[in-house]
Amino acid sequence: SSSTTLTVQQDHSLIAHFSKLPFSITTSAGVGGSASVVESEPPPFYFDNNYTLFADPTFGYSFSHWSSSSNSLDLIDSQTSPITSFLVQGDATYTANFSQINYGLQVLMGEGGEAVYPESGDQSALSMVQVTAVAQDGYDFEIWEDPDALLTDSSLSVTEANMSKASGSVSVTATFSKKTYSVEINEGTGGNVSLSPASGPWEHNGVYELNATSQVGYTFSEWQGDTNSTSSLLNGTSDAINKIGVSGPISLTAVFAENAYSISATTVQGGTVSGTNSYTINDTPTISAQPSTGWKFSHWIGDLDHLVAANATSSLVDLTLAPLTLSFEAVFEREVYDFSVFIDGNGSVNGYNSNFTLSPDSATEVSLVAVSQAGWNFERWYGYSVSDPAASSITFIPSSSGSLTATFERNSYDLTVTNSTGGETNGTGTYLYDSAISLQASPSPGYMFVKWTGNTELIDELDPVVTLRVPDQNISLYAEFTPIPLTITTSVVGSGTVSSGGTYDTGSTATLNATPSGIDTAGPRGYQLERWIWFSSGGTSYNSTDNPLELYMDSNFTVTAVFSPIPPDDVEIELVSTPSGAGTLFDDPDARTWDVDLDLIQRDLQASANPGFSFLGWNSSLNASFNPSWMNPAVTVTPQSASTITAYFTPITQKVLTSFDSSKGTVTGAAIDLPTNTSTLITAQPGENQIFYSWELNKTVEY
Repeated sequence: SSSTTLTVQQDHSLIAHFSKLPFSITTSAGVGGSASVVESEPPPFYFDNNYTLFADPTFGYSFSHWSSSSNSLDLIDSQTSPITSFLVQGDATYTANFSQINYGLQVLMGEGGEAVYPESGDQSALSMVQVTAVAQDGYDFEIWEDPDALLTDSSLSVTEANMSKASGSVSVTATFSKKTYSVEINEGTGGNVSLSPASGPWEHNGVYELNATSQVGYTFSEWQGDTNSTSSLLNGTSDAINKIGVSGPISLTAVFAENAYSISATTVQGGTVSGTNSYTINDTPTISAQPSTGWKFSHWIGDLDHLVAANATSSLVDLTLAPLTLSFEAVFEREVYDFSVFIDGNGSVNGYNSNFTLSPDSATEVSLVAVSQAGWNFERWYGYSVSDPAASSITFIPSSSGSLTATFERNSYDLTVTNSTGGETNGTGTYLYDSAISLQASPSPGYMFVKWTGNTELIDELDPVVTLRVPDQNISLYAEFTPIPLTITTSVVGSGTVSSGGTYDTGSTATLNATPSGIDTAGPRGYQLERWIWFSSGGTSYNSTDNPLELYMDSNFTVTAVFSPIPPDDVEIELVSTPSGAGTLFDDPDARTWDVDLDLIQRDLQASANPGFSFLGWNSSLNASFNPSWMNPAVTVTPQSASTITAYFTPITQKVLTSFDSSKGTVTGAAIDLPTNTSTLITAQPGENQIFYSWELNKTVEY
């Protein structure tokens, strides 16, 4: 007992022993954690001892402060420290208070964002916060930038942020990408297009360079496409150098038009030009200059850079780099001629005894006077055309380069060349002494040359082509011709016989008769001549149904008579040539067709005129119809009964016309109507003081 009685009987030393009083210490905790007293020994808690309070917050909370319902806060070292010491002075109650942890969450958005939710602010560390990103028009949400890995799925525009993963203020950023669209740019004929970039991507609201470049010879016309595509063109549809603003798919086509190049080709004088017209790059324009008589082309002036051959009379125009309008003028200048004067024989011209030259232009008059020397006569001028070539003194204005030869002649002698029937000769005339004359004896078809007779000591009498040197006397030569013999070889196909055949004179007419056989087993109605087939020596084949067959002998012939049985109800027709021997008639058996409706045989007839005749027309004894016309040598006819069909021919006649100066002589022997392959004799009789010189063919007469 703290109070006691001591009986003092001696010295005493007393020690009062005291022990600390035990007290009750109670700890509690608010929401968000726990509280305890940290001691190495279990309670009780003794007076004036120091003990440690420990406040342990749960996840998402932080210690806030200590409170005490026993008003013991002055006994602890720190009211705000979760671990603190306290002094026991009596019973005490301590409460650990906690507060919820909030972290700042910034919800941000990049370019292309319309809005993000929620607004930036504090969020509980225990919360799952829904975040939402909304893209602007023309953008797509791409991904959340989440450096603290808070989001459950950063690829979704609507997701959740787990704040329990935060360790402080955090942020997430919504990123967006521009939408991309297809852009198709096409080029029409005549140009090219370029788009930068050429292969995309093409982003929403992006502006891109678009150019159309026309090829040579074309001009950009417009851009074509649907309304959405053409409205994307910032400079409109007519501007080749353009830009597109992309807000959706685009399909455009650059249209080009061919340029029209206007070419004008003119001249002032001296000729004509051609080539004025309108052209395109696909044309090959040509300008040409044609000088008039007495002028020559000099050069072109104008847009010469575009001429392929600037100094040529005809030149292509190169439109590759040309303007749309081109002008060219042809320049002509008067022709200066090189004119030679030659002297043939003994004489002089303008006092010159030898050849000389002149250089007149197209407006200069030239005068020439020819004077013969003794023993010679001036004959005429040869070469350049003058008004009177027989006059010794001439005056003319040249229109081209050329030459004139003043010819002085020696004495002349007559050469007479004649011939028998069957050919022709040349060379009859009057010739200068020692002249070399080429003579030729030309046999007519079917004839051959035999020999020359007359003054044959001057030539080879057996050679049909000779050169005669004129002696100092008149000469006479005669060419002899003889017919070439021709043969006909006959054969038979089928049942029948053929008469004649053998050797004939050229130009004669051979008559062959075909006799069909009578009735036999193969031909119960007998036989008929189906056709003649023959070949000339040149290999040409012929056909005819004439009987008898008349052949004009101008070749060797191989003739075959083809016989065939007479068909039932065949209509017999007789083909007749008038006049006889004027032509060959052919009733083509291979072309016969049976007209079932008419019960008649339709036949193809052909008429071929022999040499010297021409076909006139057909006639039928029973008025049969000829198709396409009775005037056609090849017709189709359908005879209803036996009849005679006649082909009419007429002889071909020729004309021999003569012209002469009646004051210098006469000509006899002209003929108007001569049968073909006949000859006529024309004779020139010189007048007084005249001699015959030569014959000349007038080429203006048409034969």
